[in-house]
Amino acid sequence: PVSLIHGPPGTGKTAVAVAVLAAWAAREEASKSASANPMKVHGGRVIRVPQLRKARKARPAPSSAGSVGVECNGYSAGKGAGWFSFVTGARAKRARIDSFFKPKTPKKAGPVTFALPKRKNPVSTNLEKEATVDDDGVVRVELPKNRVGLWFLDLDPKPSGLACVALERFDLYNKVEEQTAAFHAYVEAMPAGRVALISITDTAMAKTRPLPRLVYDTLKLLGGPEHIEPIGYRMPFAFVGVRGAPEGSASLALDKTKIILRLEGVVRRSDGGAVELVDKSVERFDITEAILESKDEGGEEA
Repeated sequence: PVSLIHGPPGTGKTAVAVAVLAAWAAREEASKSASANPMKVHGGRVIRVPQLRKARKARPAPSSAGSVGVECNGYSAGKGAGWFSFVTGARAKRARIDSFFKPKTPKKAGPVTFALPKRKNPVSTNLEKEATVDDDGVVRVELPKNRVGLWFLDLDPKPSGLACVALERFDLYNKVEEQTAAFHAYVEAMPAGRVALISITDTAMAKTRPLPRLVYDTLKLLGGPEHIEPIGYRMPFAFVGVRGAPEGSASLALDKTKIILRLEGVVRRSDGGAVELVDKSVERFDITEAILESKDEGGEEA
């Protein structure tokens, strides 16, 4: 049979398509025979959805000193998600000392809970999973799914590593004017050299209410470029910047829905002592393309 799925943006077309593909994959797995129940998808190959999710989760956050990471998928396949990461240095330093005095160190203990500071903005930032820090000092903050507005992580570069100042969410969807002013006031009050990570786990804006100009002017205070493409409804947006950094020095990405964005970079001090973001990278992962064009582990043609 041939299925045609039609509907306006945001109505769940991709979610339905993913569910159909998952059902086909389950049927094939139950039969244990690809030839008995072939799956035909126009344009390429089929990848199992659980394998796709597992592959994404297997990608570790950057772990070198001063590293930061942001992943964001806006509202893709009917579910928004994202995370922040940074290297705090505390556990990494202890590991280096242990390795010097105890060459045969025991097995790594694995991630433990990392306590985040209390929020200052009145919008809820309750996490579904506690933030963690691993043996290398990598802190990972899994952001709750399907929460509107901008997620914002404030980091202070210390000699020992990056210290978390605050995790905030600015609700530009329900309280656009009030929260835009709060966002601007927060960033404006940040001392020069502080680092900001921004992600979206649903949509930053309402479908019929574009974000005010002040939002983009605020991003410029963090090294954003002079001209920033407007953030659309349910579009993924990720940003890493430094308060007071030169215009255009920030790392940012904006794309259509169904794209997972991943930013990485390293925070360091220049010879003059200024905080800067270097080794910047932007990765775009097309969910639809991965589902339709990737290979299964078994390598069968669709």
